[in-house]
Amino acid sequence: MTLSKIAAIMMSSAIPFDLDRTKLRLDGLGHYASVSTLVLSAALTLSNATPKKLDERKSENAIKLAFVSCIITTVVLGAYTSMVFSLLSLYSKTFLGMMLDEEFVEFFQATAEIRRSAFASFVG
Repeated sequence: MTLSKIAAIMMSSAIPFDLDRTKLRLDGLGHYASVSTLVLSAALTLSNATPKKLDERKSENAIKLAFVSCIITTVVLGAYTSMVFSLLSLYSKTFLGMMLDEEFVEFFQATAEIRRSAFASFVG
């Protein structure tokens, strides 16, 4: 079932808006942000513990550069994922807290691709 179908069902008068289910879904967004922040922190700790000087052995230098590249990728993807899921959770809860259920559904539908890309960077 696509998100647009879910939004259409949620907006129809036949089926009421399920706030408990929505809260559960929004809590999941917060958990993705928390886990991403922990991974980001671990990558930064590894980065700080990695010697920065290159040796005379080229094979060891290549391994160090590959390791640093992986850490940089992890930091960038972790920061992106953490920011996206934190902001989506914050804005969604703001909509719901202000009793703007229809606007929340529109917002959640409009940000579906952003959530997909953030999830891809989470598992990436």
